[in-house]
Amino acid sequence: MDAVAFPSSSPARSATKPDCSGAAGGKNGCSGLAESLTGQSGLARGGDESQEPTMMTTQPNRNLETFANPSPGRDYEVEILCPEFTCLCPKTGQPDFAIFRLRYVPSERCVELKSLKLYFWSFRDEGHFHEDVTNRILDDLVQGISPRAMELEGVFNIRGGLTTTVIARHGDETLLTPRHRLAGLNSVS
Repeated sequence: MDAVAFPSSSPARSATKPDCSGAAGGKNGCSGLAESLTGQSGLARGGDESQEPTMMTTQPNRNLETFANPSPGRDYEVEILCPEFTCLCPKTGQPDFAIFRLRYVPSERCVELKSLKLYFWSFRDEGHFHEDVTNRILDDLVQGISPRAMELEGVFNIRGGLTTTVIARHGDETLLTPRHRLAGLNSVS
């Protein structure tokens, strides 16, 4: 089984680190397409489809679960909105809130939604600059599913009268449908 580790931030970049050492994973009932995870931080591919299903954790962790693309011969776009992202400001320790929009054209793998939610949740007690966390998430997802194209847009709530939007991209951007930016969700024209 192949695994790619996505560790928590180094102490220099993190205010506190959640305990992400618990075992996670298992099949999620996605027609047998979901792969079972190892107990390690990271993304797992492959595995034995005959294993008994196990309960997936509900605690924040960096274990991304994937499944085989059901239509690998067709280019199509997946869009996922995460309106409740939180992390900590690395300067003040105060919470930062953001809306993340992930768009990607899958190649061989797709990311499972509950594990993605728990992955996003794992940043809530860590200090990150907006640019850092957006690019780190994109890098982890690209490493895990190797999409043909991917874009991650993070719109961070107003702090000190400023709204920050970070857009990070990977791959052939022409495969992604042009979209309006999310900034309108924060009343910014």
